[in-house]
Amino acid sequence: MNDNNLFALVRKPSNAIGNVAHGAKRVLWLMVSETLAIAQRNSLGSLLTTDAEIERWYRLGQSYYDGDGLPQNYSEAVKWFRRAAERSHAQAQFYLGICYHGGLGVTQNYTESVKWTRLAAEQGDGDAEANLGLCYTWGHGVPKDDAEAIKWYRKAAEQNVTKAQISVGACYTYGSGAPQDCVEAAKWYLKAAEMGDIMGLYNLAYRYSDDPTITLPHAFNLDYAEAYKWFKLAAEAEKDEFGKKMAAEQIATLSTKMSANQVREGERRYREFSSARHLN
Repeated sequence: MNDNNLFALVRKPSNAIGNVAHGAKRVLWLMVSETLAIAQRNSLGSLLTTDAEIERWYRLGQSYYDGDGLPQNYSEAVKWFRRAAERSHAQAQFYLGICYHGGLGVTQNYTESVKWTRLAAEQGDGDAEANLGLCYTWGHGVPKDDAEAIKWYRKAAEQNVTKAQISVGACYTYGSGAPQDCVEAAKWYLKAAEMGDIMGLYNLAYRYSDDPTITLPHAFNLDYAEAYKWFKLAAEAEKDEFGKKMAAEQIATLSTKMSANQVREGERRYREFSSARHLN
C-alpha cells in the first residue's frame, strides 16, 4: 500500500461528529485556561508571601544555629540559611558566610565564605561588611589587602558596628591600609567606647596610661585621670568575674601612680560620663 494513501483511509467525521470534536476542543481549551488562571493566581499569592516565607526560612536557620527552641544543628541551619540566602536575604547570606568560614555544618571553604559574605555586604549589611574586611585582613578567600580591608571596615563602622570601629581604629594605630594617625584612631575607639564596647574602652584607657606591657602609640599626652575613667567604665562593662577582676587590677596599678587629686578627678570624669550616657 502506498504510504501517501494512508491518510485517505481515515474517514472524515460527519458534521455531527465534527461539531462534537469542536465542542471537545472548546471544553479542553476552557480546562487549560482555568488551570493556567489558577496557577497564575497561586503564583501571585506566592509572590505576595515570598518575603514572609523567606524570613521564616532564615529564622528557622537561626534557631538551628543558636539551638534556640530547636536542638542545635549546623547542617540544618546551613540548609535553611542557604534557602533564604539564594533569595537574597542579607542576614542569611551573612550567616552562611560564617558557616563556611568556620566549617559549621559544611566543609570549611574560605572562597564560599567570601562569596556569601560579599553578597550580604553589597546589600549594606554592616556585620557582613565588617567580616569582609576581616577576610581581606587575614587573606581568607581573597588576597590579603589592607586598603580593601579598611574600606569595608569603614562602611560597617559608619553604621555603628562597634567591632568595625575598633578595626578602623587599629588600622590607623598601626598604619595598616591607611597612614598612621593616632588621633584618627582615638576618634574611632571613642565611638566604640561611647556605645559601651569593651575593646573601645580598653583601647582608650591604654592610650592615656603608660602601661609598659602595652606597646601602642599614644594619641595624646599621658592623662592618668582620663585613663582611670576609661578603666572604670571597662570594669563596669565586663560581663564575667574574671574580666572584672582584670579591670580592677588595672585600676589598682594605675592608682599607685596617681595623686589623690588625680584619683578624685578620674572618679568625677567617670561619674560625669556615666550620667550623660544614662541620660541618652
